[in-house]
Amino acid sequence: MKAIRLNGREVPYRVTAKNNKNTYYYFKRDGYIQINLAHNQNERDALNYITANETTFYRKYLKHCVRTVDDSVYRLWGKEYRRMRGDDDLIFSDDTVRIPDDATRVTAFEKAAMTEYLSELVDRYMDNGFIDIKNITLRTRYAKTRHGSCNPRLRTININTHLVHLDKRYTEYVFLHEICHLVHANHGPDFYDLLQRLCPDYRVIRRELKALW
Repeated sequence: MKAIRLNGREVPYRVTAKNNKNTYYYFKRDGYIQINLAHNQNERDALNYITANETTFYRKYLKHCVRTVDDSVYRLWGKEYRRMRGDDDLIFSDDTVRIPDDATRVTAFEKAAMTEYLSELVDRYMDNGFIDIKNITLRTRYAKTRHGSCNPRLRTININTHLVHLDKRYTEYVFLHEICHLVHANHGPDFYDLLQRLCPDYRVIRRELKALW
């Protein structure tokens, strides 16, 4: 992957030619800037624009692409626990958690916690009056970029297991967002009208989630 130097740091970027009217810049959580070039621009034009706005681009890169991980803290549904070494499954007390070195046990715990909460959400919204969520298939998986996805034809919804570390309302929002795709596949006005009926504060929650992750 190529890189551009911003504030003395090598920042990776990827360029994709698009038939767009404008050039768009995306800050990927994988740690690079995605540049979707307009049909009348070239890579040099895009890099010159980034350089001319170096401070802004570097600040956004740090915010969206670079994460600081505190290994001394473990978060479950938004609550912080002091991380301690353990030999068995995750064992929680008031403000500490003993976590085994075996990562598969941590993965199994987090998937189980997410599955349990999604089951609660299905029960809560089963008779929502807008969307038929009977016979949907819910899956959890770790993903680097997407919070969730929906296949309306198969009635399958995927939820990012990483959300288990954030307050439950963010998982609820993602769940509601994805079940709306059972009715509207795209993000048109009808989709957001339906989402607002189910989640009146979706704009606030979406903005908070974007800032968090």
